[in-house]
Amino acid sequence: MRILVVYESKTGATEQYAQWLAEELGTQSLALESCSIAQLQNCDLIVFGGSVHGGIINGKKKLFRLAEKAGCREVVCFAVGIRPVTQRTLGLIRRSNFGSAEDGRLFYFRGRFHEGGLDQRNRTMVRIYRSMLKRRRMLHPEDKEMLEAMGCSCDFTSREQIMPLVHTIKQRVRYC
Repeated sequence: MRILVVYESKTGATEQYAQWLAEELGTQSLALESCSIAQLQNCDLIVFGGSVHGGIINGKKKLFRLAEKAGCREVVCFAVGIRPVTQRTLGLIRRSNFGSAEDGRLFYFRGRFHEGGLDQRNRTMVRIYRSMLKRRRMLHPEDKEMLEAMGCSCDFTSREQIMPLVHTIKQRVRYC
């Protein structure tokens, strides 16, 4: 089974996860901006990762269009953000990107945050979101944790986070 790991990364965390996944799966990783239909045509499975902004996985629509044109039937996604890794976070991202479908095509990894590394537009969006969270009367514990993470530079990346996805793909390959 031919597998390709494709990613869209803003701060480098998603790229790091993509590289780790490619190493574990014995394949290569490729930035979405460098990806062509021809590169996807021979793939049996695309593993796509993008950072999450406003609940949306960056690059997902573009990747899915390319995969459809290439005739690739199976895409597994991973999202990277600073929210804590919980079922609630996964559900929020799933609903924002795939509707309400409960399937095993989405994984979530905690990334890194450094406001100084953001462009002006994204820095402004972070400040607005942080202000919105601070004004809420009651914050969910996950939102509190995210608010704390947005107040400083932090790095939650770890190779261990990819293991459930690696295991799922290896199981899928074994049964194909």
